[in-house]
Amino acid sequence: MRKYEKEQAYYFLYELRNYVQHGQTIVSTYSDGSKVYARFDLGRLSEPMHFSAKEKVKKSIVDWSCRIEDHGGQTKLSLGNYIEEYNCEIRDLHLSFMDAIKPRMVSVSRSFFKMVDNRPSLICKSPTGDAFVFYIEGNTVHIINGIQRRITGAAVSEMVKTVRADRKKAKEALREWCRFLARVRP
Repeated sequence: MRKYEKEQAYYFLYELRNYVQHGQTIVSTYSDGSKVYARFDLGRLSEPMHFSAKEKVKKSIVDWSCRIEDHGGQTKLSLGNYIEEYNCEIRDLHLSFMDAIKPRMVSVSRSFFKMVDNRPSLICKSPTGDAFVFYIEGNTVHIINGIQRRITGAAVSEMVKTVRADRKKAKEALREWCRFLARVRP
């Protein structure tokens, strides 16, 4: 099963593009008298105006609505919390991707630069002076940016380290949102 089908926030936000593409507002604002909140209104999302939502989305909305109503709340999901959860899930996906390609990145970089070194005519310069590779293969035009730096084992390790640090920050931001929501609970 693909990761986006397992992760709630990633899947939910991914599916919301159907609502946006069909002109439906996905975020609602409401006030409790002293503050204005931005939330996903599950009532509105459960009945899209111009298309049929997927069964999995409908089921999730019903499940969330029931859980929220059981606690006496309004059937709205926190926008900020879902953005932070999505951010964590994207970082996890990025790290999984990096872990999967890490063993091949150096060898692919080496073979790519060997090809470029043997064909310097493929290298072009942008108006800003950045180098890129441009070539045509059949009916396909290929443009490869970011060729200033060859990828080494140390560079790959540094990339993974950066992604892990970003994931750690994202998880802390999500924990902070969860603590905030536990205190506020409108």
